[in-house]
Amino acid sequence: AVIRVVKMKYPLWESVSAGIDIWDPLMRAFGQKYGLAGAWVELSLHNRYKPVFEFGLGQAKNTPSGNNYTYRSPMSAYFKIGVNYNFLYNSSPDYQFYGGLRYGFSPFSYSIDNVTIGGSYWGEDAKFDIPSQKTTVGWMEIVMGLRVKLWGPISAGWMFKYHKIMHEGNTPYG
Repeated sequence: AVIRVVKMKYPLWESVSAGIDIWDPLMRAFGQKYGLAGAWVELSLHNRYKPVFEFGLGQAKNTPSGNNYTYRSPMSAYFKIGVNYNFLYNSSPDYQFYGGLRYGFSPFSYSIDNVTIGGSYWGEDAKFDIPSQKTTVGWMEIVMGLRVKLWGPISAGWMFKYHKIMHEGNTPYG
């Protein structure tokens, strides 16, 4: 049996792309109480392999409905590094369907206020706060996405992500 290797249509250093995430800032403008603001840079090798670096800021101040606490996290940086694989690598670079892996890392702090635990035995509630905690977290992401050229250098797309925490810092409150 003869194995046929597909010839690469595009050169090794095909392009460099940069982008921003507009979804989370838009959702924050409409009232979401947590979210990120991020940007990324991607190198295209043969329009097939795409190493990517992402960085940004995240922040939260939220009291989930039906829960008895307020979670706060001041502005914190996050970083991700990974690679995408463009399944349409011999098609126009203007259209991409890709899958990828990322490793993310963030040092951050958080506090939890107004934690209420119902005391059914004595009939009294216990209230307490968890003071500011500093910690780190590392996670993996599996991504699938679609990107299309809109006009000139402007593209838009969707990306679906699955996150899995790989390691986290140890704090007295977990």
